[in-house]
Amino acid sequence: MFARPPRCPDPACEHHNNPAADFYVHRGSCRTRHDRQEVPRYQCKACVRTFSSRRFSPTARQHKPEVNDLLAKMPSSGVTQRRAARLLRINKATVAKKFAWPADQARKAHAAALATGRILTSYVQFDEMETIERTKLKALSIALTSPNLS
Repeated sequence: MFARPPRCPDPACEHHNNPAADFYVHRGSCRTRHDRQEVPRYQCKACVRTFSSRRFSPTARQHKPEVNDLLAKMPSSGVTQRRAARLLRINKATVAKKFAWPADQARKAHAAALATGRILTSYVQFDEMETIERTKLKALSIALTSPNLS
């Protein structure tokens, strides 16, 4: 499940920018707290720093990475942050912090797609108009698009 480490995590190490094929040695394993999964640990031969293969994962240093996918879908379904916290049995502060994580991942994916040339637009803009229908209790959101001027 875990791939070999791509580089040494220490920026001062010689294997950080251009790692050799065998820049590390296997140094046991550790278990994650959230799912008790065994993760291999490695040691860099040049700087003698130890690290795990989870260090290079997008969800590194997250205590509950299993809720990311569920939490990313909830706002589009109209679930509030407080209700999401109750449904997932996590703290409201955790929900607030994790709401920004899918946006960061989308930005990174968009930058990678721009760099490879898969997409040509550098930004996407969404606009909405908030109005009411007959009474202020019937709020209405209208998606607006601007005409293409090119």
